Amino acid sequence: MEEYLGRDLLPEEDVHHINGDVTDNSIDNLKIIKHGEHQRQHAQVFFDTIETCQVCGKEFLWTGERQRGYFADIRRGKQRIISCSRECSSFFGRMVQLNRYDIVSQIKGAIQ
Repeated sequence: MEEYLGRDLLPEEDVHHINGDVTDNSIDNLKIIKHGEHQRQHAQVFFDTIETCQVCGKEFLWTGERQRGYFADIRRGKQRIISCSRECSSFFGRMVQLNRYDIVSQIKGAIQ
């Protein structure tokens, strides 16, 4: 690609193989993209997985983007589950709130 462009690649530039075949270095198969975008494209391929919802048991595509949010929340100390939809996630959230409410009620009852 550098020969084709007649210059060195910039540090933030990556060469992407359009068809995914890294041995195919024809100029029609190469494209210059920003490093971060290149990482995002490959992260989707390598990190998208099929998972089972912990609420309803349905299999679904758990994307790399959703995984990053999940693990960021876990690091922040939030309770999270792997769920297929907002509905299942909301259901889990309601159950957590109900359990917290029950615990608070039991403590208040024990004190009185």
